[in-house]
Amino acid sequence: MKTRNIFLALIILLAPVLGMALEIKKEGHLRNLEVYDPEIVPETSFEGEPENEGEKAKLYRLEDFRGKLVILNFWATWCVPCILEMPSLNNLQKEMGAEFPIEVAAISEDFKGMDSVKDFYKNQKIDKLKVYMDINNQLFGAFGVKTLPTTIFIDANGKEVARVKGEVNWGTQEVRDFIKSLM
Repeated sequence: MKTRNIFLALIILLAPVLGMALEIKKEGHLRNLEVYDPEIVPETSFEGEPENEGEKAKLYRLEDFRGKLVILNFWATWCVPCILEMPSLNNLQKEMGAEFPIEVAAISEDFKGMDSVKDFYKNQKIDKLKVYMDINNQLFGAFGVKTLPTTIFIDANGKEVARVKGEVNWGTQEVRDFIKSLM
């Protein structure tokens, strides 16, 4: 009888933990995904690495990427989940970008400037993503982003169609199939 009571107590105590683990597994890699009817994106700009050494940073607008699916990822070099997903974002651009009209635009929210992002890319061997910076967090605010990392999917017509909050393994078949469905 005593053993049974201990067993029942353990089940009751562990139920929330087990339930949470099952929920995460059940929901997969895109568990925080929100998909909705296409919405107009805010008109604002962000900086990109200059074409040539010694030049000023180039200004970009999202309309510069019309005709491509834009995977707009807000991240920072000090954000652990962001750091963990950067290699798979790099591979996504390398593998899918060669085959499909996709632009992975990883927008840094770092306050230390473009050089800190360049150093991070070099140290982490991120070689397929361009360096983009959010000027005074304008893009972050315009999209109402509250947490890092957050990724926003913008279709070829320039409309926001989905967003996912939190770290994603961009190399999974589930994620790749979702991206293909947006094209």
